[in-house]
Amino acid sequence: MDKTNEPNLCATYSLIVVNILIFMLMLADGAGFFDIDGHVHMRWGSNFAPLTLTGDWWRLISNIFIHFGPIHLAMNMYALYSIGIFLEPMLGKVKYLTAYFCAGVFASLASLWWHVPPVNSAGASGAIFGLYGLFFALLTTRLIPEVTRNSLMANTAIFIGYNLFYGIKDGVDNAAHIGGLLSGMVIGYALVLPLLVEKLQVLRKWIQPGIVAVTAAAAFLFLKTHLESQKMRDAVLATLENSRYPDFKKFNEQFQAISEYDQKAVADLANDNLSPKEFSELLKNVSYPAWEKAKDLLLEMEQMDVSENAKKKIALLREYIDLRKVQAKLIDSYNRTQNAAFVPMIEKSAVAINNLQDKIKAM
Repeated sequence: MDKTNEPNLCATYSLIVVNILIFMLMLADGAGFFDIDGHVHMRWGSNFAPLTLTGDWWRLISNIFIHFGPIHLAMNMYALYSIGIFLEPMLGKVKYLTAYFCAGVFASLASLWWHVPPVNSAGASGAIFGLYGLFFALLTTRLIPEVTRNSLMANTAIFIGYNLFYGIKDGVDNAAHIGGLLSGMVIGYALVLPLLVEKLQVLRKWIQPGIVAVTAAAAFLFLKTHLESQKMRDAVLATLENSRYPDFKKFNEQFQAISEYDQKAVADLANDNLSPKEFSELLKNVSYPAWEKAKDLLLEMEQMDVSENAKKKIALLREYIDLRKVQAKLIDSYNRTQNAAFVPMIEKSAVAINNLQDKIKAM
């Protein structure tokens, strides 16, 4: 075989190598091979609105190189190679990479716009869909010989349709796919029109810089008009810092268990139809035991290797449970005696509980 006839796929191969290298480095950082830790992906630059929309604009690009597990990576790299063997020789490396990154940015913007509440989004698929959209656009023109156009168009349409249908399921960011696809089609027509319309040939040298400029302007305007709160950013950054500690996952599991015990403890206390005796029995048999189990979990959490912020959270949780018990006793006393002196104390404890809940949520 004459190797001089092989397509030069340096850009495609480079993208694949960079994606694999970043995946391996993230594995070493604890991202997980199958048991995925999304916090590592956030630290490496995934597209997460509370961070992207509060200053981390670079996440619009960095997330294109981040993948959630080997299957996600393998599928995207295969799709990239499959389209790269056609597009890179046709467009040349610079136009090919320009289309890839610009479509990737528009895919990231589409994901941010669509997902409320925000999702932790990453992967090359948005940019790759952009390449397929671009290729589909080219196939609708006379730039590609008709003898090969129909079969390529059918295969491309099947790929796009299947993957968009597959993307309906949970865990797949179809918004990014559609954003990449549509922007890729627009980029494709922008690149090809000066070649097909003689009057527009004078614009050929401006098309590529124009695509980059429009992409940058769209990203700038979107980021400026969709700002997230600094409070939310600080909370996410605190969580990411906490996630570096060995017992972070176990800490969160215990915290969730404490929340469930608390919910069990208070679930029926608000029932106005309870008699004073029934209320006391409920406290004795359900609420107090649940709160004691929650405090036992707090004792275990105090021995964990977690951040200082998490340790402060443990102290607040202990204070919260103690306040819950105090409030319950006050209500029990009021129910049995109907002494109005207990009312302001109950109200004061309710305010203190709400304040503690807000502090815990903010951490």
